[in-house]
Amino acid sequence: MHYVDFGGSGRPVLMVHGLGGNALNWMAVGPAIAETRRALAIDLAGFGQTPLFGRAATVGANVALVHDFIDGVVGEPVMLMGNSMGGYISVVEAAAHHGAVTSMVLVDPAVPGPHVRRPEPLMLGAIAALSIPGLAQTLLDRRLRVLGPEALVKNTLALVAKDPSRIDPSVVDAHVRLTKERQHLGRQNARAFIQASRSIGFRMADPRFWARVAAAALLPSSSTEAWID
Repeated sequence: MHYVDFGGSGRPVLMVHGLGGNALNWMAVGPAIAETRRALAIDLAGFGQTPLFGRAATVGANVALVHDFIDGVVGEPVMLMGNSMGGYISVVEAAAHHGAVTSMVLVDPAVPGPHVRRPEPLMLGAIAALSIPGLAQTLLDRRLRVLGPEALVKNTLALVAKDPSRIDPSVVDAHVRLTKERQHLGRQNARAFIQASRSIGFRMADPRFWARVAAAALLPSSSTEAWID
């Protein structure tokens, strides 16, 4: 399992990236957090520099990975800071292991809002597309081959960032280098993305699951979507 230790001391913060991301997603904020806390960022299974090695890349499997990291590497309860899928993982970890999580900061988490409801037809369509054997794998493989690492990174940043021009060039360069290093893992990259996407989609389609998780994690019904001690 690969992770980045930004240093610092005090109560630990563990940063968990989103779907298709990696620990480098936090390199612009990790050093600032390390000024007051111990700051770490993990690569989930199948993403960044943590290979699958026969493991699953489902959300459930990565919740277990995060818990093992907290228990075996950090060695004490953490504040979880999760983005998108990382927010989903943080919420489920907090619900399952209260003693391992002191607080959470959720950045655009991939969880339903305060009023849990059935997903939109567009989301259901995306879930269905990912369920077609071979289709998602082919599309993802082709995307990287056609675009190349640099264009793929820039397209992704344009999708997730409000103003990509404000991102430090060193952050962009680091992501391009990592994408080049992982290019030979094409099918593994696609497999991890598909497994994670499917597991998110199926759970998003289950309001009863999120009602149970929200109650267990003691999440407030607020627009900030954050629980901070």
